Amino acid sequence: MNNIRRVGSFFSTFKFRLHPIMIPFLFLIVISGDIAYYAFIFGSLLFHEFGHLLAAKFCGFNVKSCTIMPYGGELQIVNRQKHTSSQQLALAMGGPIATSILLFISMMLPIPEQSKLITIQCVLLLINLLPILPLDGGQALVSILSVHKNFQETYEKVLTYSVILSVGGMLFLIPHLPDMLPFFLIMLFIVFNNYQQWRYRKYRLAFHRLVNKQLTR
Repeated sequence: MNNIRRVGSFFSTFKFRLHPIMIPFLFLIVISGDIAYYAFIFGSLLFHEFGHLLAAKFCGFNVKSCTIMPYGGELQIVNRQKHTSSQQLALAMGGPIATSILLFISMMLPIPEQSKLITIQCVLLLINLLPILPLDGGQALVSILSVHKNFQETYEKVLTYSVILSVGGMLFLIPHLPDMLPFFLIMLFIVFNNYQQWRYRKYRLAFHRLVNKQLTR
């Protein structure tokens, strides 16, 4: 009972948000008339993020907010770099593990619209396991590469690589429009997100070096 109360207390201490980019995605699905598809997508994103939040809870992360994105979600974590690489990896894989569990359940149980639910989980897994930031695959890559190195400096290197790779992915999808429009829009959002993070990399590095210096005094 105490464990349940602690988990409940954890989930009540942070803010839950829906990123504005989700509004046109959900609007297009709603006006298409396929409400079940809309419900499956949103429910799958929530379940995916629930996996991250559970991992964050059990690894001792201080989560301030959770923002739902088209590919899953983003957690705002205080002093994330202070945690070990194994904890970082567990956090990154919490979402894909949750999605894998939901995929297994949807394949085993005869539920309505089963094929749609299976497809959504497969797509969600495929996107999130790409080794680019801010996706789970990119976060896992940072965790693995930072085992014997500074986390923040490793993050900045993977971020630069992610900008290049995400731009390449977006350019690859252009000839396949309009069939691949949802994936193109997601990749465009990732490119914009990574570019914004990359612009402020020097200031972020300087800030974290200052914080680490003060903590080690």
